Amino acid sequence: METLVRLIIKLLKELFGNKDKSGNKEYESHKHKKSKSYSKKNFMTATEEKFYNMFVNIVGNDYIVWPQVNLATIIKKSGDFRYQNELYRNIDFGIFSKDKHELLLLIEINDETHNTYQRRKRDVSVDQLCDEAGYKLIKFWTNKPNDYNYIKSKITSLLPNNDLEYMITALNSNEIDNNITNKMFNIISSNMKELFPTLVVDNNTYNKWFDNCITKNKDKTILYLNKNEVGGYLQYGFNNDYIILSEIQIKKEHQGNKKTFRSLMGSFIENVNKDSKIRIKINPNNKKSIDVFKHIGFVEINPGQYEISGDKLISWINRK
Repeated sequence: METLVRLIIKLLKELFGNKDKSGNKEYESHKHKKSKSYSKKNFMTATEEKFYNMFVNIVGNDYIVWPQVNLATIIKKSGDFRYQNELYRNIDFGIFSKDKHELLLLIEINDETHNTYQRRKRDVSVDQLCDEAGYKLIKFWTNKPNDYNYIKSKITSLLPNNDLEYMITALNSNEIDNNITNKMFNIISSNMKELFPTLVVDNNTYNKWFDNCITKNKDKTILYLNKNEVGGYLQYGFNNDYIILSEIQIKKEHQGNKKTFRSLMGSFIENVNKDSKIRIKINPNNKKSIDVFKHIGFVEINPGQYEISGDKLISWINRK
């Protein structure tokens, strides 16, 4: 009987622990519980800081770039609702007007975690909230090249200052107005006359070009605009096995400026992955263009036809 009592007492001690000198029970599990501690952490990740510095450099002193914008501070929920949990979410960056502090643009930086089901569900909800509230929201993916000129064109095209340099990307032919097509034709006809001085440029030439390169053309068009003037354009299409650079034309005044060419290529590269193959045809008489594309890494695979892999083209655009 005494042995049984000792065994019961021992079991009770193991279950409930011993009392300390103050009479409070100390549970055995508490002996191993970690104490809470708090410390500083960076407001932005290294990736967010990189994008932040780029955004500030792009908008300059005309706008304010603000990180971690909470939806509850910029969106008001109407109706007989007690809670607004869906608004307690942060957007990575907001761009505000400097004078009125008006929110003009929201920016999300997406990494691979945004491909998970829960994040995709959250992103769809955020997209709908921002759209309903009337806010513009754009996204940049960390697994893309994110060339400076591409990001600049995306941001500045959505800001109200029309004097800023910007680009319009991936337009379909029916989205290009006649004013722009006239400027595109002036660029290509001027460049062609450099190669073929006897070329006749008239309304008939324009109509043929418009019919083949705009009306019947299924390719996408990237425009480089500087203060609403077309400085150059690029057209591309997709084949089953490769991407075709069907046209790259740069205005004569911009041809000595590498920035225009790199801006167009930077926008185009957003449609390229490392496994892509990109091809372009170059007139044998156009020695300048041949030298440029060979310098990038294009290799002649057939007479007048050149090819480069996606990873090499991405590496080139990422070089300073």
